[in-house]
Amino acid sequence: MSIPTLNIRAEKLTDNSKAKLEALQADLSKLGLESSVALSSQSSIPTFQRQGYLEKLGHTRHKWFKRFFVLRDGFLLSYNLAKSDFTTEPRSAIHLGNCKVSCCSPGSNDRENCFSVLTETGDQFLFCATSEVERKAWVDDIMIARGVTHASMVKLAVENQCLADEKGLAGGNSREQSTDTLAIFSNPVYVQETPLTGGMEGWLSTTGFNVANDSGSFVKKTTWKRNYFMLRDSHLLMFHAGDILSKPRGVMYLVGTNCELLDDESDTPFRFSVRSKTCGDMIELAASSHKSMMRWKQALTVGSRVTYPDYRLLEKERQLLAAVVLTPRAPTPRGPGGKPEITTAPSVLDEEVDIQGNPLPPGAVQPYDANGVPYLRRPDGMLVDINSGSVLAANAPRFSADGEPLDGFNRPLPPNAVAMFNADGKAIGVGPDGMHYTPDGEHVKSNDDHFDADGKKLDSDTIRAADDVAPTIKVAMTVRAKLKGEDTTNEVVDPLGRAFQVSGNTLTNQEGEVVAPSSARRVDVGGQMVSYEEVKKQEEAAKAPKPEEVTKSLNVKMENQEGEVDLGTVEVNGAQTLANVRSSIASSLDVPEFVFLLNGVPLTKLEEKTRLAIKMDELVIRGQELKQEAPEVKFTTKVASMIREQDHKHQEESDFMDIMAKVKSGGFLRSVGRDLTK
Repeated sequence: MSIPTLNIRAEKLTDNSKAKLEALQADLSKLGLESSVALSSQSSIPTFQRQGYLEKLGHTRHKWFKRFFVLRDGFLLSYNLAKSDFTTEPRSAIHLGNCKVSCCSPGSNDRENCFSVLTETGDQFLFCATSEVERKAWVDDIMIARGVTHASMVKLAVENQCLADEKGLAGGNSREQSTDTLAIFSNPVYVQETPLTGGMEGWLSTTGFNVANDSGSFVKKTTWKRNYFMLRDSHLLMFHAGDILSKPRGVMYLVGTNCELLDDESDTPFRFSVRSKTCGDMIELAASSHKSMMRWKQALTVGSRVTYPDYRLLEKERQLLAAVVLTPRAPTPRGPGGKPEITTAPSVLDEEVDIQGNPLPPGAVQPYDANGVPYLRRPDGMLVDINSGSVLAANAPRFSADGEPLDGFNRPLPPNAVAMFNADGKAIGVGPDGMHYTPDGEHVKSNDDHFDADGKKLDSDTIRAADDVAPTIKVAMTVRAKLKGEDTTNEVVDPLGRAFQVSGNTLTNQEGEVVAPSSARRVDVGGQMVSYEEVKKQEEAAKAPKPEEVTKSLNVKMENQEGEVDLGTVEVNGAQTLANVRSSIASSLDVPEFVFLLNGVPLTKLEEKTRLAIKMDELVIRGQELKQEAPEVKFTTKVASMIREQDHKHQEESDFMDIMAKVKSGGFLRSVGRDLTK
């Protein structure tokens, strides 16, 4: 396979990034591949990707206000006026990580060139640009900025490592031995111990931000006060007690900063400072313990590398590796001249969950019909056509969001491949081992009869073309396993890599069919599939206690500006995840929305579903809004599995009906009504 020469402008890359890129070039040259990189002797870090004036619709007064915006890494900062140094306190700091951006039609106010941003936390903002060209430039740059997050950096680094290992490239070893900070993102120990959200948050004492004067020295403040700090990617945000988390009272850009432990004698122990070389900011902070101080130091060091240049470098590296390892996708029906619009499989960043927030199987994408209307998945696992309300037929045509044809398991087809079925109309898919299977796990030999969606028998070349999807599935499974870590539930999958719903000894696949345990596999930390039946035999032979027979009592805490407050205890067993614990304690807490913190890092809802509660030493939570005092709630409860499962089932059904109504009304963010066949 040949790849075009890659031209990368590297004048603005850091020295470490240059070294990493040069190491990649050396690895590629061994394979006979070339890349052209123009390296400059000067190295600088861009402070922002875009700046300029936009109008923003106010949330309370519902009026339009003209603000000066700065797009920097994964944040959109607003100011009253343009400032040359951007060291003043911003009016708002919008975190763009995994946000959704959409252009808006003129509303009742007849304003044109508007676009909206819906953040991961559910906050929605409406902006208006001066022209269509300006709006497109902002939207394009925000679409890139939404990926500049700690989670994206970790996922890309781990995926690049897996791609290199899959092809046996030397880059995999060089990354492990590298002293470059970027190597942290793919370091197995770091990935195991740090949630994907990254960063850190918690109460710290501070004298406030100290800005340098004209002579370059800092005018230090002396009054210490406890504030809530949130480290999000490359920005450190400070909140006063009681503030809503979307309104920081101070923001510090971490790129080019130095975190230094302060050992001088003082009445305030565990002090450290963060000093910026580029923005002229400095802040002194004091943690509650030496352990907390060291965690903050590591998190701040890593945060200074969650930057736009480093993210783009990892993306370029992935494109090169994917072109060598993965198989191109089939041309889209609407592609110009029948040529494929996508030459390599996209990153896992946008293909982890469907539009309902459910995890997607490895290699699968959200399916759409020929008009761009999404198929939805019911709680029982069945895909439905929202126009007719009927269950989707196995041979129904399916497309990705970009119009690529999909197989019967919603995976983009390689070139010259088509969706395959057996004589009974059951879909046939390729597993990570390169073998063919039906949804119930039955093995289909490659020389057995295969048919297309119309019942026409396929030739051997077309059947073999489908096998090229195997490396994509294998890499996706390995990446997912490495990101999950060891303190999570063992994923039970079918031979195609799709997760089962497990209830006791009953296994249900994504089509809602109950299948035999012999068709199941377990995925280990290395991403390899192990016979589920064999593992069960080994456990029975060792007479290992069942997970639900092992119990543990965990303290539940919430931290405020005075320190940690004990809320009570909860008893958990070895099979319960943090999501199970959430459902059991939510009714006892006077906190409408809360997140679990692991070493000061918030866990995502997906991580809650896989992380075992019994592996935790304690449970620390933080409410959506900071309060002067933590709620005085005491509870001691044991999770009732029957009640939990019933509540979970009702919630799933309610969520499904809500999203069904949104899509039917045209209120869903993703555009619909596109004709992908043209």
